[in-house]
Amino acid sequence: MEGIVIDRFGKWIKIRTQDGETVLKVQRKPPEVGELVRITDQPTSQKIYVAEKLFDAPEPLPPLEELKPLLQSIGKPLNDYDIPFLVKLVEQIERRLGELPKWFFEELGAYYKSGEINEKMEAFGLWMLTVSHPYVFRSLPDDGTPFHLFIDRKRMTFTIHCIKQSKPVCIDGAVLSDSISVKVNNGYSLNPQQIQDLRELLGKHFKNVLINPGGLKDGLYA
Repeated sequence: MEGIVIDRFGKWIKIRTQDGETVLKVQRKPPEVGELVRITDQPTSQKIYVAEKLFDAPEPLPPLEELKPLLQSIGKPLNDYDIPFLVKLVEQIERRLGELPKWFFEELGAYYKSGEINEKMEAFGLWMLTVSHPYVFRSLPDDGTPFHLFIDRKRMTFTIHCIKQSKPVCIDGAVLSDSISVKVNNGYSLNPQQIQDLRELLGKHFKNVLINPGGLKDGLYA
């Protein structure tokens, strides 16, 4: 994959590709804005930049200087989806409350990485829930790695990212008023207890929850 460097700030660079934008963290001197770069793990040119790819974004992102608090607090996200969603959530909170202090991003980073592991993190999650509409982000502990719940009521979409059996699992669906339709992707099947746990979690946000547990060709909903 290759693209043009369109922004740089500190060790971060943003490149535009045919699929959107990509953010990387460069170890040494970053390339200049306007430079064409190729992302590969097997470089063939003598002119190389050693960098860590952080995430891809299908839609344009804010300038890296504005992204700095999120990039510092989150680090390398678990999925490409995460930071672009959190950008929208943070922007919505700022519309209501004004510029957010440094402690907010520190708390958000801890919440993202650990989840609601104590009363402080639970209170932070509830506070965000009250000021971020139409966006919902919940980070809930689950066997050491939290699973992340994203609800975008503006686009009527829903996503859960988690790690199960050392394998990333994506659960997504559609939101319609007070109902949600959920489908499990990546060839992963939920067992009856996991289905019930997921239903109880989503039942706190929606009146009707329909779940396609995966592995069923006919799309049976439980």
